[in-house]
Amino acid sequence: MCSPCLPPPRRTPRAFTLIELLVVIAIIAILAGMLLPALSKAKSKAKATKCMNQIKQINLAARLYSDDWDDQMLPYGIVYTPVVTGPVVVGGVNGNGSKGWPDLMLRYTIATNIYDCPANPPTLRLNIGINLNLAFNTMRYAKVGKPDGTIHFSDSQHVTNPTQTDPD
Repeated sequence: MCSPCLPPPRRTPRAFTLIELLVVIAIIAILAGMLLPALSKAKSKAKATKCMNQIKQINLAARLYSDDWDDQMLPYGIVYTPVVTGPVVVGGVNGNGSKGWPDLMLRYTIATNIYDCPANPPTLRLNIGINLNLAFNTMRYAKVGKPDGTIHFSDSQHVTNPTQTDPD
């Protein structure tokens, strides 16, 4: 038998050893552990930015409302009475045509979900609140004493526990 007649020996591809595989998995776990906190911070920052953008849209809609109603600031709500002429539509929030401030701004906003801050759980609705000192008083924007220091809308949260005085 001659050796040139025999086929050359086959080289089998070298597989990963268990140690090499565990080292690679450990490196990936370490990298993921370093990246996840940064991704979490970026996600919460994005939610905060979205909430600020929604408040800006609400402020713009309130100003558009005011422009249509002779500089009158957005009220907290309007109670329906048949003789009222204005932005009251029968069949409102209370079923009698009464309207709350988000309902009054519907024609000035693109989306209705701008009143829910994305950082809060979906079970809490209307997480952006109106300054009741401005909304319960019949005011015009021109009468606001310090407009640059006056908050009209802000992120808010409902107090679910009656004994709790500060939702934070």
